[in-house]
Amino acid sequence: RSFVSDLDQEKINKLKKENQNYLTPAQKQVDLVFAKDYSANYVSGGAADARKGLSQLTDVIGRLEKGEENLSGPIMGNMPDLYNSMANPNMIDVKETISEVVQRNLRVILGAAFTAKEGEGLIARAYNPALDEKINATRVRRLMTAMEQALDAKDKAAQYYEDNGTMNGFKGTANFSMSDFEGAVDSGDEGRNRRSTDGLSSAEQKELEQLKRALG
Repeated sequence: RSFVSDLDQEKINKLKKENQNYLTPAQKQVDLVFAKDYSANYVSGGAADARKGLSQLTDVIGRLEKGEENLSGPIMGNMPDLYNSMANPNMIDVKETISEVVQRNLRVILGAAFTAKEGEGLIARAYNPALDEKINATRVRRLMTAMEQALDAKDKAAQYYEDNGTMNGFKGTANFSMSDFEGAVDSGDEGRNRRSTDGLSSAEQKELEQLKRALG
């Protein structure tokens, strides 16, 4: 037999609900910050655009892995962009695609923590035009995988926010830093300590020097 009247039980249930919906000032601030991220990336389409960028990187990685277009390497990679834009425009296309996608996606993932200068530094770590295509393919794939995982995590956070109207109680990860991506790129050491001219034969070294002299 229950000694709690229906009226008392109704009051208890109301208090429980009010307690569940109560947010501390810190929790309210978390919601305020996430609401801005949600609006920018899930209402305005930033996250969907970042997903398209991953598809572009997948295509670039495939081209690098095939090694059929001379997209990077010690000779072409040591020449100025002006020369390569005429002699090998596909190389410039790949370089610009990687730069554009990485900068755009990092802006979505990192939000206010993103700076273009740091983005340029990360791109340089992931893609060196003067190194072998397969080395670059491996590095760019690592970076792409890290960005994809970060976007997956942000999607889960956004879904939780949609379902609950607050981030209070969310147990996943929604915030990332540049070091997360630097660590992903540096997780292997293929070509990390190589000079851009390592591996060239004496004839190729001579060809490179002749090209540089010809270009002044």
